[in-house]
Amino acid sequence: MAFRSWFTLAAYAIVALGLLGSTGCGPTQDAGQNVPIEDDHDHDHDHDDHDDHAHGPHGGAVVKLNDQYTAEWVIDDDTDAVKVFILDPEAKKETPIAATKVVITVTAGGQTNTYEIPTAKADAAETSQFVLANAPFELVGALETEKEDEVELKLTVPLGTEEVTVKFEPHHH
Repeated sequence: MAFRSWFTLAAYAIVALGLLGSTGCGPTQDAGQNVPIEDDHDHDHDHDDHDDHAHGPHGGAVVKLNDQYTAEWVIDDDTDAVKVFILDPEAKKETPIAATKVVITVTAGGQTNTYEIPTAKADAAETSQFVLANAPFELVGALETEKEDEVELKLTVPLGTEEVTVKFEPHHH
């Protein structure tokens, strides 16, 4: 009887792993490549009513900052890094800005936490890439949560003499 229990448990584990491995939000590509990807995935939500779930050139979620800039954010699952890219208005190519960091603010469960995402190139006068290596689990979890009504995400980006703050939605797979 013990053999049958272990065999059944192993069968369930294989099925569960197969299901987990087959889920996703579409094709991905390595960060750093600046080539648009096609996104013809099919899952249980509509993309017509929110632009911030569009995919950018790095495969991440996109949010419009203003008429001149768009931001894309990506979670690198291999390094647990959160990456923010500043893009042109069409969200097609990177557009450098004069900034040393961008900020993501997460409000959940009545608590607010702020995460500074520093420039990827500390010595550059302008950059379009910001990276937080080894991002805290709480930040990664908030960015990927499926409980969108329980978390509020804001991105603050310094643009010239002003700071632009926009709300955005988590991007879950």
